[in-house]
Amino acid sequence: MRLSPLAVALAVLLSPLLAFADRIFLKDGRVIEGEILSQTDKEVKISIGKHGAALTFDLKQVEKIDRTAASPEQLYDGRLLLCDRKNPDALVTLADWCAKNGLTEKAALHYVEALGLLPDHARARGRLTEMGYREVDGKWLSPKELEKLANPPVEPVKPPEPKVPTSEDVAKAQGPSVAAVWAKDAPGVGAWATEDGLIWVCGRAAQGSQQLEVDFEGRKWQARPVARDRVRGVALWKVDGVHAKPVRPFYGALPERDPLVALTPEGVMGNVFARGWERVSAEVWVVKIEGVQGAAAVFDLKGELLGLSGDGKTAVGAIDLARLRRMGAPAPEGEQNAAGSFWRACDLAEGPALEMIRTGSRLDSFDPGLGADDIDRAQSLARDLARLGKTLKGDVDDAVAALRLARHLARAGRVSFSLAAAEILEAQTKTIAEGLPRLSPAQLQRLRATVEGLGPDPAGLESAATGEVKRLESITQGAKEAKSLLDLQISGFPILGPEPVESLEGGVAAMYDVVHEAQEFAMKVRAACSRPDEARRTDLDALPAGPGPFRDFATLRARAFGAMTARTALRIAIRLREIRADSGSYPSEVPSGLEDPATGRPFEVHLESRGFRLVAPSGAEFRVRE
Repeated sequence: MRLSPLAVALAVLLSPLLAFADRIFLKDGRVIEGEILSQTDKEVKISIGKHGAALTFDLKQVEKIDRTAASPEQLYDGRLLLCDRKNPDALVTLADWCAKNGLTEKAALHYVEALGLLPDHARARGRLTEMGYREVDGKWLSPKELEKLANPPVEPVKPPEPKVPTSEDVAKAQGPSVAAVWAKDAPGVGAWATEDGLIWVCGRAAQGSQQLEVDFEGRKWQARPVARDRVRGVALWKVDGVHAKPVRPFYGALPERDPLVALTPEGVMGNVFARGWERVSAEVWVVKIEGVQGAAAVFDLKGELLGLSGDGKTAVGAIDLARLRRMGAPAPEGEQNAAGSFWRACDLAEGPALEMIRTGSRLDSFDPGLGADDIDRAQSLARDLARLGKTLKGDVDDAVAALRLARHLARAGRVSFSLAAAEILEAQTKTIAEGLPRLSPAQLQRLRATVEGLGPDPAGLESAATGEVKRLESITQGAKEAKSLLDLQISGFPILGPEPVESLEGGVAAMYDVVHEAQEFAMKVRAACSRPDEARRTDLDALPAGPGPFRDFATLRARAFGAMTARTALRIAIRLREIRADSGSYPSEVPSGLEDPATGRPFEVHLESRGFRLVAPSGAEFRVRE
């Protein structure tokens, strides 16, 4: 058989691949070249390519074995190019070589290919039969295909597609959780809060009345008040002797794009849409809704209660309803102040508050709204918010949320909130610094903008001074109009000290003296905070303890300086990270203009194998790890 010029050229080009190149180095110095056919733990067999001759050597004779031949897969490519695929014998020869070199599937492929040219080729048929193949309806099937033919797989039963709940489904499921309520012929809507008869009420029936009737299971039940929030127009009542189906409150971000379901006490259902939170007063936030008339309970398509609406235009959110369960029995005095926004952490610290902080819900315009009767609650609120702020340790979204929370606390005008802001900043700075190398340029820019937004007074020292004085003025004015001094002796905030006063007039006069002293002290704090870094440090350090809420001013000042140091450390770390992105390495010194505001001295940079360590003049350390 004559080879075409193309085949000859291919043979020349592929000869290095087809050449035998395995070598056995014997201990007597000889080197045997060829193709290793087999090897065991005792001997090795090599073909030397001369008329099929092969040599076998005991491994005790062998110094080393050099397998430098191309792999069977590589040799196969060359042999396939040289094979005359129109010749069944050539295909069988190629298939034999494949089988000998462990390319079983390719061997079967070429035996079948040969039978396509010559169906009675004895060797091809015999070899396929030895390999377990069988001819079925003119097609050669592999052992796996024969097994599948004999035992066809059972088609898995696909589970039904989950049904997307509809408004009708929600109405049917949650209808028993909604009840009509009446107070002196004033209608309202109620939603069961617990199985044992606590019910949230919204609408005219929630305003002021001490008697309430609830339509439930075909009869009218008498209820008694538990807690009331007249500012928001909601109340919590108790119906004794019932076993109700409670709702599941919804605390997450508002589903403003998805339709909601409104259920009226009469069972009328309608689709509504949430349009975001609306601030209607210093303390009150409501959900704007549209699509419903009159009182209704608003659910999402999961059947969770979003809120209660008394007018069909706004709804009191489930977070405010949940707060009612922690309030005591309503009383004429302080009832509206009890609706202060301390619930944002104290009442929801077990989970929903974290989600609210992450999404920024209601925190963009943080206003504690705490009055004179909320002094003790302010302390617990500050502690809870500080704990929640330090809990945020996830991605850049959590970092930004924590810093924003600290900023809102710093602007709240309370000493306790300023201390909480400083605590969050100091803890978060170390957490954020460690994760800086993992941030993308866009995330880094977003973090930078948030840090810059904290301002030069990140703990809100000036705001705390101003806010506390305004609160003292408000309390003093209230005391002037009061009939007794009982509300002036407040635990945790001794305005007049522990000594009792002899008369109302004397107590008010003494309070005005404290207010004047506090006003003068706050003016000094504000003046110091408005000055450049060095003068600010000097003036603040010179201030002694102040009156009333400023008696522990040294602690507030120290924490405020600590917050300034933490903010500057973040600014430096972000800047160094940006320098590394541009130049490929971290600088060994802090760029000028980024000195510690608390001391006026520069930070130190200690380069490490996987990042750097930033040391403040106070000794505080912040690590950035690659």
